[in-house]
Amino acid sequence: MSKKPCLTIDPLFEDGFSATSPADYYAFANLSGTARNVESGNYVQVTLNGQTYQGLVDKNGEWRIPLSPSTITSLINVDPSVTHDLVVSVTNNQGYATEQIRKVSVVDMLDGRAAGIAISPIAGNDELIGREKMHGQVISGLTERVAEGEMVTITLEGKSWQVPVDANGAWSSVLTPEMMKGLTPGEHTLSVSAPSIYGDSYSSDERTFTVTNEKGTSYAAEINVNSISGDDLLTAIEQQSSLIVSGTTANVASGKEVWVQLGDDIYAATVKNNHWQAEIPASDLADLNKGPATLIAWVKDLRETATTVREFTVGESLTMPYITLDVPYNNFDADDIQWALLTEVLSGHVTNVAAGSYLNVTFGDLRYQARVDENGDWRLPVAPDDLLSQPTGEIPLVLSITNAQGETAELSKTIYFSGIDTGSETRVVINPVSGDDIINAREKQTELTITGDSLNVPAGQFVELRFPDALGNNAFFGIVDQTGEWRVSLSADDLKNLPAGELRIEVTIPGDDQWSNPNGGSLTGERWVTVEPGEATENIASLTIDSLEDYGHLTLDQLNGLTVSGSATNISDGSEVWLQLGDWAWTGEVHQGQWQVTIPADKVPELRTGGVIFEATVRNNANGDSADDTVYINLDPAVPPDGPYVRLDPVWGDDVIIRTDDLRPDYLITGTFTGNDWSDISLTLNGKSYSAQVTNGSWMVWIPDQDIRALPDGEVPIKVQWGELSDTSTLTLNTDTDAPLFGATLDTVDGQNLITSFEVYDNGLTLSGGVLDASIAPLGTRVDIEFHNKHYQTTLTGDAANPRWSLTIPAEDMQALDSYDAQIVRVTLGEAGQHNVVTARNLEFTEDEGSRAYTPQMLINPLGDNIIDQSEVDSVQVLSGTSLYFWTGQQVVVTLDNLRWETTTDSSGHWKVAIPAGDLAGIADGEHRLEAGIYFNDPDSGEWAIANETSLTFNTGASDAVLPEKTLTLADLGLDQGIVEDASHRESTSLPDDALTSAGFVLPAATGDLWAIAERAELDTTSYLIPPAAPQTDPLIHHPV
Repeated sequence: MSKKPCLTIDPLFEDGFSATSPADYYAFANLSGTARNVESGNYVQVTLNGQTYQGLVDKNGEWRIPLSPSTITSLINVDPSVTHDLVVSVTNNQGYATEQIRKVSVVDMLDGRAAGIAISPIAGNDELIGREKMHGQVISGLTERVAEGEMVTITLEGKSWQVPVDANGAWSSVLTPEMMKGLTPGEHTLSVSAPSIYGDSYSSDERTFTVTNEKGTSYAAEINVNSISGDDLLTAIEQQSSLIVSGTTANVASGKEVWVQLGDDIYAATVKNNHWQAEIPASDLADLNKGPATLIAWVKDLRETATTVREFTVGESLTMPYITLDVPYNNFDADDIQWALLTEVLSGHVTNVAAGSYLNVTFGDLRYQARVDENGDWRLPVAPDDLLSQPTGEIPLVLSITNAQGETAELSKTIYFSGIDTGSETRVVINPVSGDDIINAREKQTELTITGDSLNVPAGQFVELRFPDALGNNAFFGIVDQTGEWRVSLSADDLKNLPAGELRIEVTIPGDDQWSNPNGGSLTGERWVTVEPGEATENIASLTIDSLEDYGHLTLDQLNGLTVSGSATNISDGSEVWLQLGDWAWTGEVHQGQWQVTIPADKVPELRTGGVIFEATVRNNANGDSADDTVYINLDPAVPPDGPYVRLDPVWGDDVIIRTDDLRPDYLITGTFTGNDWSDISLTLNGKSYSAQVTNGSWMVWIPDQDIRALPDGEVPIKVQWGELSDTSTLTLNTDTDAPLFGATLDTVDGQNLITSFEVYDNGLTLSGGVLDASIAPLGTRVDIEFHNKHYQTTLTGDAANPRWSLTIPAEDMQALDSYDAQIVRVTLGEAGQHNVVTARNLEFTEDEGSRAYTPQMLINPLGDNIIDQSEVDSVQVLSGTSLYFWTGQQVVVTLDNLRWETTTDSSGHWKVAIPAGDLAGIADGEHRLEAGIYFNDPDSGEWAIANETSLTFNTGASDAVLPEKTLTLADLGLDQGIVEDASHRESTSLPDDALTSAGFVLPAATGDLWAIAERAELDTTSYLIPPAAPQTDPLIHHPV
């Protein structure tokens, strides 16, 4: 033969030499063709991506090289225009050579989570000829992101069967001769499918093959594989050296190629006297996962292909530990929001280790230990706080354990974490009931606590739990704590009345006037449990928390290193106790009927003051029974080194109050303490006691102006009391009727002092204001804002006649607040210790956009003791109150019998009305209704109001007295012009500025803000009733101040 060789190359993939389907990644690709003018026995040489392969030319001039899946995936590139040169060459015996080049491209079709599966070529070339049908043909393939042990469903000619996936993602089955006999000549399609490890989809593939009409003979090629490593156990020590895989053939000529596939790699061998062997390097063995493994071998005689499979186990020996990880967490996508709510349970089994051994678990940068029980089982809680602390992406999960012989086994998996956005979704869930959602006969004999979690639901919301198909659909109630947790208890009698079988449990958070589900309707969740039949009265397991008292107290600093302990009855030693608190979990174990769990310093929960639920659960190693106990604990602020305290802030900066005869702003007295928001704090001043508003370690008290004006001259003691703790100071009263007020004002925050949390989380909180008197507050004067235990400073800017200040509290500081919270903001002007009017406000935060869940309210402050005597009738009286969740400047109408006054709300929601002396003289003794409201006129529904009322009792001792003919006339006011309105005539005139002052009583001076923040218009609209000089309709005098 002196002709030059001629090469042909068959398409490598369905689409020529471009891989266009993910299935191309998981099956070997047949690189094949013909070599003419080349003697049989010569080899075709192939180079691809720096690797060299060779294939034997047979008597028909055909050659074939299976390219392994690892070879294909090594070519992946995100750019489809990137290609790799496939160089194929051959040389004949005369020394003539030829070469062909093809461009191979493999595009990136992986999305990081989709499962993959493929079918390798059937019978080597997707053709079943006569003799190939006489022996079983192995069908096989690889998977990606399909869990070990999951079942691959194979379908052929309408019939389906299942085979498992091994530890390396491989699957295989055999088409028996009986199955192939039923296949008619022509094309047939075989399909496979398998579930994704994430449980959200299936992956599938199909392959078409051809059956010829040739009859089979008894001389079909055969191949066998000897036992792997002698015993089909590949130990860890044996993995450190290369492995010789060998076998035999029948009806196959010497020199034929045998191909061996293990995992995603392929190895070549040559038949010699019906024997063959291939060497698998130690580096490839090291990549094998522990557990079941599959080796596939095939050989092609002149025309037929024979295949076989050998299953073996990797990583086990007589003493080597073997670790398993239960589904679904052996591969898992942690993107379900339940990971932010429920403590997930990793579990599995370990062989060849002693009971009580500890499995080391590494999850990202977290470290755990899980105890192996007497059955070789292990369980580990992964709390939401742990998962959410990890960065997004693939999180390595590594399990390892060492036995008494010093042999270490390791299992590595990956959990894909795409991040969880908990910002806007609301949800309520029920934790596994009785540990495994099974209530057995023994567990029904004792009280059962059902617990759960909620997302973006404020503390204090009621939870209703029902069995819709049992117990008469009666409701059991619980309350959401500050971590979102809740608990509901069922008595043994309740449990005994549950019917056997599967039951649905439904939990509902209906909402109230302070919070409603932003997605509409009640918030609901459900869980199914199984109630086993029968009753048992012996060996009832119970667990109690003894070191904490239900509804007891702890300070935040006590959580660090806190040991929680209790008793365990009818629970075997070594049984693991899990202590859970919100998003955190810790473990301990039972020993001689006792247990304890210590919160380590590196896993102290980040909590604030308020109520939390501690839950302890145990699973009895002896029989799998569960028991639990819970306690509700009130968390108080951390105790400082010097112990708990309550403190007064300097009043007006230097404990000096300027008292004037004019009606002035209400006075704010503030301070700090180390208690919680339910603490009862009172302030005593001049024999009167005032209750404080309390929020997050701060308190404040509003002292009415009239009470300040009633203080005696000189020094006056002041005392704040919290339980047995107190703080005292001395106020100095300085009478100076002309003294201007030095202090800052605070604008209404976000319209109603009600702030939407997620807005300030993103953008920060902007505060602004002005000053009480610009004449003594020059530009550049320092303004200090105290908020959430931090101080922020800015200065007065803008127009010297109307200086302003503004400051934004950074978003990162706002994110430290709870979504539903309240904070006192305190604003002072000038340097520390400088005399100034302090202003403060209690700001409320909500996730309810538009504040839909907050109901506007009108409150009326008591008028002293609400008993009016003659001396009070003869003096100016100040009615006051507060409006909640209204905008600044709303008109308030106050009525008492036939008297009516009008005023407006200031930026704190406060309002006041000054009743001139003598105006109440016409009211008879007895009880009268005082009403205050904000009125609206709707075109559709007419007039409506948000109002409140209280009772005033008049006791002047002059119920039969006759009203004086003239209480106050225009002449008394020295008026030469004014506006008088009655039913008979009108006169238009204006009042001199000192007119009402000269009449013997004082109206509020124009301080710039009403009582605390100076809005002149709020005084401009106040109306005063003037009794008539002669019998006629009472006139109204409108006096702009």
